[in-house]
Amino acid sequence: MELFKQELQHDTTLKPQSKKYRLWCLGKLQKTWPELWDLRLDEITPQACKEWSAKLIKEIACHYYNNTLGTLKQVLQVGIKGHKANGGGALESLAAEIKKTRVKQKELRLPEPSQFKELIANIRRRSGGWGPRDGDLVEFLAYSGLRIKSEAVWVTLGAASM
Repeated sequence: MELFKQELQHDTTLKPQSKKYRLWCLGKLQKTWPELWDLRLDEITPQACKEWSAKLIKEIACHYYNNTLGTLKQVLQVGIKGHKANGGGALESLAAEIKKTRVKQKELRLPEPSQFKELIANIRRRSGGWGPRDGDLVEFLAYSGLRIKSEAVWVTLGAASM
């Protein structure tokens, strides 16, 4: 596990938030399969991986399950790589047979165009002195498809240096 954390820390392809999320998934892995950390690689069986997976999928959301499963696979790959580097025999990925679950798309319930225009007008009227600006921001985000945390929003609005 420490080897995985080191590799994760030095991975320049991941954003800091992605690294935090991967560590969060690692924490879930530790909580749901605490015995794993006491086993040697050659003691971990594909059947044990499947049993853990079957239990976990009932406990957490499908996105989180898929990412936690991915973290398990990465941890095992790092372990296998370290095992080979230390002169150990070839091991195959123990969790390779476990497939990700299908992610169910949320059904979007968007307002009708007239309802949206009414919402924007309401924000502009009832949000005090900031109302017109808030309404403009909501309208901009809705039509552009950007998210409030996107850097592109703040560059477009001229507030990137704030």
